[in-house]
Amino acid sequence: MQQQLEISNWLDTLRKSRVIAVIRTQEVAVGLALANAIAAGGGRLIEVAWNSNQPAQLIETLRDALPHCVIGCGTVLNQADLQDAIAAGAQFGFMPHVEPDLIRY
Repeated sequence: MQQQLEISNWLDTLRKSRVIAVIRTQEVAVGLALANAIAAGGGRLIEVAWNSNQPAQLIETLRDALPHCVIGCGTVLNQADLQDAIAAGAQFGFMPHVEPDLIRY
C-alpha cells in the first residue's frame, strides 16, 4: 500500500507541474544557478542528467538549496547509477531504456 501511495503522490505532482526541467552541466555552480532560475519561474520538478559532471553532488546541493522542489536524476543506465543517485537524495529516476530489474529496484 505504501508503494501505491508513493506512486499516486508522484503522479499527482507530475500532473500539477506538467513539466520536468532537465539540467545537464559540467559545473555544480552552473547547475545550481539554473535550478534557482527554474524554481523562481515556478518549476518544481528538476532532473539532473546522470551523465553530467558530478551529478551526485549537484543533486545533494539542489536538495539542500531547494527543499520545495522535487529533485531526481535521468539517464540512469544501471543499478549502480541508481543506487548512487538515491544515496545522493534523488527522489525520482528516469532511464533511456527498459530494464525490468532496474525498474523493480
